[in-house]
Amino acid sequence: NYLGGVVFRKRLGSVQSEDSGLAVAEDPSGKIWVGGYSDSAGVKTAWIDCRNPSGAPIWSKTLFKSKLGAQVQDLEVARDGKSMAACGVKDGKAWFLRLLMDGKPVFQPAVFDKVDALSALSIEKTSLVEGRQCWYLYGCAKDAKGNLRAFFLKTDPAGVFVGAVVLSDK
Repeated sequence: NYLGGVVFRKRLGSVQSEDSGLAVAEDPSGKIWVGGYSDSAGVKTAWIDCRNPSGAPIWSKTLFKSKLGAQVQDLEVARDGKSMAACGVKDGKAWFLRLLMDGKPVFQPAVFDKVDALSALSIEKTSLVEGRQCWYLYGCAKDAKGNLRAFFLKTDPAGVFVGAVVLSDK
């Protein structure tokens, strides 16, 4: 809770796979959203799990499966309180998704795999923040030489790519 006390403690995932929770958010109704990935037999699965304020499961969604990697890395409640935004990495590329509070997608996940500024980079970490009539994804990526580079990517509210900037390594 807001005072730092434990409200609930629950194990997420299954005993058949290695599960990692990387993102957590609370929506206006008190539901807890957890995002992360599972690793089972070399296949990574990105997922979002929604629980009531007591920790009981409401729904769970599998977003991506990949041998190279798939993760939910950030969750953010939209300013209007009617949707949740999520971002992460799939196969070294950033993706973005918005879900209504019942878990239904506002649009299908937008994978930014054809963005010129990011095409030569392997995205490692993404975070997001809501702007005015847009969303910003930012994070770090490795270039062909293995150097870490910061990037910023802008989408419209529907997840359509608007622009991207990669900072130089100097």
